[in-house]
Amino acid sequence: DVCSSDLPQMQENMTKCVAKVEAAKARVIFSTFQAADVRKSGEAPAARRKLYATELWSFCHENKWPVVDVFQPLNRLQQGAQKEDDKYTMLRDSIHLTDPAYIAWGYFLYDGMKLKDGGSELVIVPGQLLKEQGCKLVGGLGAVKVKGNGEEIRFVRHDLVLPILPPGQLPPRKFVPLEKQSSYRLSIGGLKAGMYEIECEGKLLGVASADDLRKGVNINTLILDSGTTPPWDDLAKRIWSGKDLEQIGKTQWNWRVARK
Repeated sequence: DVCSSDLPQMQENMTKCVAKVEAAKARVIFSTFQAADVRKSGEAPAARRKLYATELWSFCHENKWPVVDVFQPLNRLQQGAQKEDDKYTMLRDSIHLTDPAYIAWGYFLYDGMKLKDGGSELVIVPGQLLKEQGCKLVGGLGAVKVKGNGEEIRFVRHDLVLPILPPGQLPPRKFVPLEKQSSYRLSIGGLKAGMYEIECEGKLLGVASADDLRKGVNINTLILDSGTTPPWDDLAKRIWSGKDLEQIGKTQWNWRVARK
């Protein structure tokens, strides 16, 4: 028995919390407890977290309260990453997550909340088609500079939403929806077959084929694949440290896509 006697009190506290939130006309949403690395937390605390997470989820569903399960994805992260590297742990001590694991927790939470309109997508077919979602093509299609029969394209993108990755060490992307929840997409049609370099503010972010660009690429995937530091790294660090939240700085970027 891992403290099942505490469950009635937990349920009572949850009910009181919902009453307070609803009285304030705010949104109710629960999140389950985190998982653990049993090697650092100990078996009994790990079992308690699993019990509380399971019972919280069930009690929410009984009462039709919104709930996001972060326990299961965090548990899969620990088990999957540990299987690939036995030294991996998401805990810095017996209970607190490491910084990368806290990032993973946030991504799992966003994923479970099924937030909409969090990404940014720009689709360009020079002279023909323009699609903007969460961004604007500065000057429209008429401002797109095409050189060498389409072998080089330059444009300025203004991001209303800038879904950049957090700075610093990230959790294993294999087990965390980094790219799904940080969707920063670019699609360019009408290019000749070949490989194209994608630059932003003069910095090479990655290389993609004409076919991949036609289908659309996630800029964050290119960055993770190449290991490069993006031009908005300083901005990401300021936001991450809680600075410049009202005036976050540069959101307009010069882009160049050129055939290799």
